[in-house]
Amino acid sequence: MERKFLSREETLAADDIETRDLYTPEWGGWMRIRTLTAYEKDELEVGMVLATTNGQVGKGKRIDNIRARFVAAAAIDQKDEKLYSDSDVAALGKKSAPALSRIFAAVKEMNGISDDDVEEMEKNFGGGQSDSSATDSAASSASGTSAE
Repeated sequence: MERKFLSREETLAADDIETRDLYTPEWGGWMRIRTLTAYEKDELEVGMVLATTNGQVGKGKRIDNIRARFVAAAAIDQKDEKLYSDSDVAALGKKSAPALSRIFAAVKEMNGISDDDVEEMEKNFGGGQSDSSATDSAASSASGTSAE
């Protein structure tokens, strides 16, 4: 079989953003999430490291509300418009842990983020949420509730 190498135009024109609909019984309906762009994923990860006033990167670290941050970035409405803004992250983080963890598990799967990646981010960028292992295991066991 001959290999077909993609051109610049073909790669840039490729429609490679996938969506998935998840039933969220705690909230009484469906949520739609999508794959993040590479830029969005980088922005989230880099955003976990805050620059201090003297310009030193890594002195201030932000891993709090990681589930809500990733869900807010990936959640879209029926018109494929972003559902949440950055200012919604704190409120989203106050929602049901099982619901948010299940959606976060799907976001991780769709975006090639492993549990090891999350643990590495928590280790490198700060303590994280105190319930991370409990909610990650709950998310793993509940992640089979998606519908394509």
